[in-house]
Amino acid sequence: MAIEVTKLKTYHEDTVPWNIKAQINKILVEWNDNDKMFITTRAAKHVLKCLKENSCVTITASSGVGKTAILRHVALQMSTEGYDVLLVTEPGDIVKFYNPYQKTLFVIDDLYGNYSLNQIDIKVWDPVIERIKNILSNKLSKIIVSCRLQVYNDGKFESIFKSCVCNLLSKSTCLSRTEKASNAEFYLKTKAHEITDYYDLYDCFPLLCKLCHENPSLNITDFFQNPFTVYESEIDKLQKKGFYSKYCALALCVIFNNNLNEKISELLCQSGSKNSFHINHQLQTMFSGMDYKT
Repeated sequence: MAIEVTKLKTYHEDTVPWNIKAQINKILVEWNDNDKMFITTRAAKHVLKCLKENSCVTITASSGVGKTAILRHVALQMSTEGYDVLLVTEPGDIVKFYNPYQKTLFVIDDLYGNYSLNQIDIKVWDPVIERIKNILSNKLSKIIVSCRLQVYNDGKFESIFKSCVCNLLSKSTCLSRTEKASNAEFYLKTKAHEITDYYDLYDCFPLLCKLCHENPSLNITDFFQNPFTVYESEIDKLQKKGFYSKYCALALCVIFNNNLNEKISELLCQSGSKNSFHINHQLQTMFSGMDYKT
């Protein structure tokens, strides 16, 4: 009997340090408050369905499409079904916090960072990736991650996160016109009708709606046609965070008016410099799945 009691106690011991758990719980309360403004979409329903059916799900799209909002919404949904939702930033935390007797959902936002997949990111995962695969073989544990499309398209992207991918820009999950109208009406209220003609100009429609809501002084029609501040912010971050090769690759796209061809790639390869190699790699990643324009 004493042995059984000891086992039972062990099963219910929290594997997460109390101070870390307190931080996570505080964040989840904030998520729950923000989730009151979440507009359910077919993409959110699809991600939730995928997560229930799979042990690892990756949400991918470009910036501003709603990856993080859906990730958080789905995580909260899973918490209502008995899952212990744990936010992790390091892969080693998955191993340390794993409880084989507790339904657990590990959540990672912006897997491998926002802009580029580098060797350091990969090396952090290498020592524990097999152990994480074993953890996922226990049906009680799941992982959900969000990842920018430009990072996901990198050839070095870990295969475990390719087992079930929800691309929010795909035809089946991208925002429908009705969903865009709902977003506009929710955030812009009586001004929603002013942007009807601009629904399909940019993928980051949800972000634009949110920014207009937070900055009522913005001229809505001008902003939706030319959301310069959004892209300016992203480009500044590229430079400030040291992603120089990606910054240069983007500059080339601008210089050549998005009309790059294979000759540019060949010239970069022929130069032989390390920087040229990295810039060319970024171009290849940016245009992954697309043909160079001629």
